[in-house]
Amino acid sequence: MIRLNFKLLLLICLLLLNTPVVFAQPSVLVNQTKQQVFVDGMLNLEVQEKINQRLASFNLAPQEKVQILTNNTSVISLFIPSKKGETIEKQALTFDVNTGKELVLNDFIYLNEAFYNKLGLTSKDIHAFAITKDAILLKTAPQQEQWRQVPFEEIISWIDVQKIIGCFNIYNLTIKANGQNLQAAPKDLLVVLLPSDKLAGYSWEIVTPQGFNLPVVELSRSYILNSPLAEDTGYELFIFAVKTAEPTEIQLKYSNSWNKDKQANFQLKINQ
Repeated sequence: MIRLNFKLLLLICLLLLNTPVVFAQPSVLVNQTKQQVFVDGMLNLEVQEKINQRLASFNLAPQEKVQILTNNTSVISLFIPSKKGETIEKQALTFDVNTGKELVLNDFIYLNEAFYNKLGLTSKDIHAFAITKDAILLKTAPQQEQWRQVPFEEIISWIDVQKIIGCFNIYNLTIKANGQNLQAAPKDLLVVLLPSDKLAGYSWEIVTPQGFNLPVVELSRSYILNSPLAEDTGYELFIFAVKTAEPTEIQLKYSNSWNKDKQANFQLKINQ
């Protein structure tokens, strides 16, 4: 099911590539007179008005500041200190920048029950959430201001990377790209297809460091047969997302545990 979702991710990205869209980076502002929060600077004024109608329902507590957690071409997430009677409560809001829809946590995750089980929670335990550049923040106690931070690298298999990271270009790479230097921009996707005989015990393994805070992060891997009749050989498909423009590389090694003669390496330099 996860693999199908990443195929859907690729389809969405391809559609974006073929659609001339200019993204605006919205600004979050405060009307000091009315103590209200609003967004400005969006190209789509209808979407901007939709977000502002929701923000108008919150009265910013005096002397308090709005905290912008993330603001990119996909989502905007923020904390609003809102006055309720004599108390101040931190409200978390996350919007889809392209549609203006107010998002809920399940808009970002796949296989909901597996996601909550991994965190030792159920969906009923989540009272609020927010998105930062590197993590999802979860509030599990409604009357407390304690938020649990869950880094993306711990839940990469369950989150919708398109919504959180976004993507610009997709590079389809094969074994012929071995040794090449690719110039890629943040949010690009790298789709690497390598021949593999996994049913005979061979596989490709990533030997370079992995982690969501590195310049390139692995999103998914899967095994593809040549055809239903050729069940002995196929391909391994890796999908990587470029996070920063820093020089880096991807190195993979092809081998099994008993045949040291049949080995291969794949190296892709990025922005070097």
